[in-house]
Amino acid sequence: MMSSFNLKSPKLKARGLTISVGRGKKRKTLLREAHLSLSTGEWVALVGPSGVGKTTLLHVLSGLYPYERGEIWIEGEKATQQVQHDRLRIEKMGLIFQGAYMVGSLSVWENVALPARLASQGFVRNIVPTKEKLKERAHMLLKQVGLENAADHLPHVLSFGERRRLAIARAFFLNPPIILADEPTNDLDPDNVARVLALLRAYQAEGGAILIATHQQEPLFYADRKLYIEEGSLKEENDMKEEGE
Repeated sequence: MMSSFNLKSPKLKARGLTISVGRGKKRKTLLREAHLSLSTGEWVALVGPSGVGKTTLLHVLSGLYPYERGEIWIEGEKATQQVQHDRLRIEKMGLIFQGAYMVGSLSVWENVALPARLASQGFVRNIVPTKEKLKERAHMLLKQVGLENAADHLPHVLSFGERRRLAIARAFFLNPPIILADEPTNDLDPDNVARVLALLRAYQAEGGAILIATHQQEPLFYADRKLYIEEGSLKEENDMKEEGE
């Protein structure tokens, strides 16, 4: 699926993150001075009830939503400016969000290859040096998520579950060292849940770092650590157990 990563390289780190949503009297602080780390080959689950900020945290870490205070490092590079964070998101992160965010005028395989249109051409050529290799990689990823027969279709004919699998294939296209996933197994039947989890586990085994926000049990089963958002704090599972004792 991908080449192995440098096992000595840092992946994702956040320190002192404070995140708020809304304005004026409706402004709500979701996280205060939160710390987070994601290491090479680690699968971390982000847990908590709907509305506590799991999705917003993923958007902040990827540079898609602003934060009030704090610092974020992606593979050892501090994201100090928006243009820099955008580049790091495109080159270092594969995003699987609840909205599939497809371009309706592009075929399924072209949507999988969409990250190649956003990254610098020099970066893309290191992964897919020719147009033929680009298409070949898109088809290979579609086969891994069971969508090879839909490669030339337009995305509007896909079901919700198929769109989710397209988004998962796209997240891997630029061989990112980090995957951020928001409920990646939603809308999938048991066979495709198993298929997606196998893909993620193979990625993890090669050194990929995974942060998954989920309510479902299957992704939690494989998690090395669980992080809980509770009353504006980000807590490790062990911290939660100690507080309950």
